[in-house]
Amino acid sequence: MWFLIYANGSNVVPPDRKRNPKPPPTGTGHGRAKGAKGAKPKNPVSKGPPSPAEIKFAKLYAAGELNHQECAKQAGVAAGTPKGTQARIRRLLGDPRIRREIDRIRRSAAETARIDITTLACDFSRRVRADPCNIHDETGKLRPMSEWPKVLRRMVRKFHYDKDGKVKSVEFA
Repeated sequence: MWFLIYANGSNVVPPDRKRNPKPPPTGTGHGRAKGAKGAKPKNPVSKGPPSPAEIKFAKLYAAGELNHQECAKQAGVAAGTPKGTQARIRRLLGDPRIRREIDRIRRSAAETARIDITTLACDFSRRVRADPCNIHDETGKLRPMSEWPKVLRRMVRKFHYDKDGKVKSVEFA
């Protein structure tokens, strides 16, 4: 165990040597007092429409196939250093214009891929009621696929061929 002895011979800290605790931080964290002239906003927002590179970043990010750093690199918005790239990505994802673009792209993709229950029920009903005899002509030979009903064409899983390369049978899903 150790202790400190001061010039006055005591181990009590003299009043002029006492450390004052740091005052609590104030302001915006930019070294300026809150509301001071020229204070920078926390997340500066660009005005006007997003640039083509920013739109490309939003498309790649909305697709969800790449991480945010890969999106930034491919879109051409990455900075020279990893820390700079991270800062740029945070700024982009905090920008309301970019967030709106990402949300718009995701909504558009969801609407494009939407299949409602009525469509599924109708398609299932058509498949159940499809007559596989419609793929043969009056002589019993297989018709060309272009003459098959659309619902039967979509149900084909596999063709089985004979030694001559002709279709022997058709397997449906």
